[in-house]
Amino acid sequence: MSVIYVGRINAGGGGGNAPIDVIDSKTETVTAKLEMIGEPIYIAITPNGQFAYVVNQLDNGASAGNVTVIDIKTHAIIAIIQVDRVRFPTTRPLAFTRDGQFAYVANEASGTLTVIDVKTHAVIGHIQVGDGARSVTAIPGQHLVYVANARAPATISVMDTNLHRVVATIQIGDEITDMLVTPNGHWVYALCSDIGTVVVIDTKKHIVLSSIIVRGLPTYLAITPNSQWVYIANTVMLGSVTVIDTKTQKITATISVGSAPRFIEIASDGRLVYVANRTVLGTVSVINVNMQKVIATVSVGAFPIALAITPNDQSVYVANNTSPAFVTVFDTKTYRVSSKVLVEALPVFIVSTS
Repeated sequence: MSVIYVGRINAGGGGGNAPIDVIDSKTETVTAKLEMIGEPIYIAITPNGQFAYVVNQLDNGASAGNVTVIDIKTHAIIAIIQVDRVRFPTTRPLAFTRDGQFAYVANEASGTLTVIDVKTHAVIGHIQVGDGARSVTAIPGQHLVYVANARAPATISVMDTNLHRVVATIQIGDEITDMLVTPNGHWVYALCSDIGTVVVIDTKKHIVLSSIIVRGLPTYLAITPNSQWVYIANTVMLGSVTVIDTKTQKITATISVGSAPRFIEIASDGRLVYVANRTVLGTVSVINVNMQKVIATVSVGAFPIALAITPNDQSVYVANNTSPAFVTVFDTKTYRVSSKVLVEALPVFIVSTS
């Protein structure tokens, strides 16, 4: 059985506090509400599956934020860790080292990384990186973390996790809106939405390999578990997903999906890709990876904003960014909606535990 966490920010930019809804995947019901200090903007699960780390903004990012640590078995809040100012919207502002020893939080306002010891849930240092630090990704097979310093002229800081210092800086230029590493650790992809490009970085040499033009306002990245395919959601031009082959670093397909695709999630077996199309007639497009085409379209209700797949790949949970709000659940074999779970209004993320 897995647990689904759903978080939201308050409407109208009013700040304040907002809870996390906890959904039991077996019963498809909310079993707990966890009160946060601030508004949750991101959540990540420790590599051992024991804890959930929730990044919370305060006063719309004007005040120092925090990371709330949840024990997944008991749903108890066991620590609240102060960090610097973090704010919504952001993508992937927290990452764990692959051994789960450290967590790193990107503080956009101060251009720093907060270093957290996961064993003690305590801050052990702050590292200066670059202006507008926004996204963090740990490089598999290397003791390195990449930090996207989003503000133009944007850079990526390369930090050694043994030394806890920056060892290289990669010049990107345009604002970075998303960043992700391939599971094999060979390549980092940095998305520059405003100019419609994806920058490919060699993680051994820390150099830019190429820049790939992607049309249609690209906004979100996802990579298959075998590291072969990169999928990019393009929110305009009727909505499409661009596919890049990591062997050639070339676009191999542009797949038409629903309007305004904003979020992509890939099944753990790498066979299917799910795309949330955020419109009033909200749908999820299902892409077959071998065929590189849409094989099903599931109606899920208005404004789907994020997706989570259960570890057994049997169910997809879709956060509907509405008020009142629901999480729509559908079966991955029949593509039939099994339930709609009432949650707090205007959810912005959803995560499944193992």
